[in-house]
Amino acid sequence: MRRLTEQGMGYMEIGEEQTTDVSVERGLYVLRYESAKLTGDPPSIFIRPAAGSEHAVRLIAVPGTDDNRLSIPGSNMVVLVYQEASLRITSRARSRNGSVQASLRLEPLGKGPGLEDVLNKRPAISTSADGPAYSSAASLPKPDITVLMHVSRRGDVVVGPDTWIGGPEAPAQIEGIEVRWTSPTPNLDIECQALGHNPGGQWSEWTPSGRFAGSRGQARGLMGLRFRLTQARSSDFQVQAEALFNDGTTFRKSGQQIELISPSGMVALVGLRLSVIADQQASSQWRGATEQHRRVRVFRSAQLQREGR
Repeated sequence: MRRLTEQGMGYMEIGEEQTTDVSVERGLYVLRYESAKLTGDPPSIFIRPAAGSEHAVRLIAVPGTDDNRLSIPGSNMVVLVYQEASLRITSRARSRNGSVQASLRLEPLGKGPGLEDVLNKRPAISTSADGPAYSSAASLPKPDITVLMHVSRRGDVVVGPDTWIGGPEAPAQIEGIEVRWTSPTPNLDIECQALGHNPGGQWSEWTPSGRFAGSRGQARGLMGLRFRLTQARSSDFQVQAEALFNDGTTFRKSGQQIELISPSGMVALVGLRLSVIADQQASSQWRGATEQHRRVRVFRSAQLQREGR
């Protein structure tokens, strides 16, 4: 049994994160989120195999929760380790000036012939220098995501893949975004850039999954977004997105890297739906049309017009 508080989980500003790698031996474990600092919101804890351990570790979350996240003290997940490996554990503050101090416990669940049977049944995945090899589109893993967006006058809203936040039925100014993996795919990540409504119109730095881009509560709507897939498996997948802007223009794009911005570059984003799919599974309505746009009628309140211009 090991407590992981000594690994350097300390105080930090929002937008940053504290990460540590923990070595684990072959076996079956439960990872428990025991406690956090008494004041303020507890940090979120994200767990994933460290680089080089992707095929040696399986995370088993409680049904209905994120596959790689412990959100509050008292939550836990099972960790199945097929061979000696490393876990990458990240603690992330939820609020400005929030703490990332957290106490975790990695507890072995025993040994025996039954456990050995489980450990010996690791799925066979061939590997190469470029990552795991898959024989066909049908065998490609499904990279499920959730999308968090900070929406004006609504706060943080979280949806699954290919689901509108805002959009034609309920347009709302979007101020920031965070893309999270609920079913991570080895050697694949998604990054985004945000174009805020600010002097000079500067794009943010590329932001990896699990990190927030944009702003909260500052009435600074996003004017555009860029997404790109990275790492060795990126060519096997596509980003698909549809965006609605405050002038009624909608864009639909797909590809390994896409940009969503109005023709003028100065119109607020009021709707987005996003997904990541295997390249071979791209639907006919998206394939061959990496960029489509049209206009829809957007009903806007006076407040939204002032915020989105």
